[in-house]
Amino acid sequence: MSFMRFTWAFIVAIFSAANFAQTVPPGFQIDTLANLPASSAASDFCFLPNGDHRILMLGQSGLITVYTTNAVTPATVGQITNVLSGGEKGALSIAADPAWPASPHIYVWYSVSPQTVMRLARWEVSGDLANPLSTNLALVAGSEYLILGDAPNLAGN
Repeated sequence: MSFMRFTWAFIVAIFSAANFAQTVPPGFQIDTLANLPASSAASDFCFLPNGDHRILMLGQSGLITVYTTNAVTPATVGQITNVLSGGEKGALSIAADPAWPASPHIYVWYSVSPQTVMRLARWEVSGDLANPLSTNLALVAGSEYLILGDAPNLAGN
């Protein structure tokens, strides 16, 4: 093994070990909110506002799931259609309306197939909107509202 390979292997080993031995300042604790499978390809997440205990997870393919502190497995909220994913393309960002649950909307920034353009869209969500422990949430069919459409994807990915 060359010196350069040994050096890189040593650096990777040290940083990998550091990730498993997390320490936090006094008065803080580490809480695992969601155990994601390696195959999830999660690209972004957001906490629902107003002290809600739920996390919306966005997969690169456009799959939206909800996690809560009392659920063992996530529940599917919905699937964004026509998402062009792969590399650095796909469903890239998710946000919940700050007035949740009075305004039950989520916003997603994503690449569109077959064109190579980006869109920002809003969807209405139905279900147990005010119950912070419920995973009963779903995208309302036909509620997509295009905020910014066909923005050029200048990343060239």
